[in-house]
Amino acid sequence: MSKGFQQIAVFTLAEMREWRGAIGTVVTSGIPVVGTWSQDYHDRVASDLLQATLNASTAPDNQAVQLLQQEYALLTDWANNVVGERKALNAERTIDPNSLQNDQSLAKISKCGQFLSSMIVGGNFYDDSSCQ
Repeated sequence: MSKGFQQIAVFTLAEMREWRGAIGTVVTSGIPVVGTWSQDYHDRVASDLLQATLNASTAPDNQAVQLLQQEYALLTDWANNVVGERKALNAERTIDPNSLQNDQSLAKISKCGQFLSSMIVGGNFYDDSSCQ
């Protein structure tokens, strides 16, 4: 993978982890979702992903972009579900103290993110079912 792509891809993954953590805090704290902070995270990660796409200059870069896009889609769906539940005042996730540990979507997102970090830092493209 090209160095320029690797740098922006690692940064993009860090932004995704930050967004995932912020949404996780909503679950564990039970705070209501107010303001545009969740959309702000979404938009920032979308912008980072666009930069990664524009910096992709090799076939492995382009293949990795596809996996980054899949991770972004998984994260977007999960975040939208959590935020939607909170806005609807559905506290089921908040009541369950093991909610995050038992969340299969979050587990998949986390596993894919770990795989992507390792692959991108290593600089060699390979695929993993966790991102599918």
